Amino acid sequence: MRVVSSPLKPVQTDYKRLKKDAMWKPLLRHFRQFIRSSLANYVDVANLFEESGKIRPNVFEGVKAFCEEMGFQDYQKYNLGLIILLVPCQGSNLARFFSNCEEVTSALK
Repeated sequence: MRVVSSPLKPVQTDYKRLKKDAMWKPLLRHFRQFIRSSLANYVDVANLFEESGKIRPNVFEGVKAFCEEMGFQDYQKYNLGLIILLVPCQGSNLARFFSNCEEVTSALK
């Protein structure tokens, strides 16, 4: 008895290519969510600022503790970036959210 293989299927050439952004954006979004939720264990999001508009010292201490646990060598580079990442607003509204905080507004410009 002779086994006959099925004929090869024709290659479909009219398909749309998947953009690289379509693959990376969900991965980056979930990574930001992971960092944000992990950092929220160290920093109270509701109490980021003093009445004067400056960032509270305990926020920097929380970011430092988070960076030490994650194994960052030079955590001072990442202080403001992680605080900005922690804020629950879109990128287009960051300047408005931090309008009273000179430390962050100078970094966002």
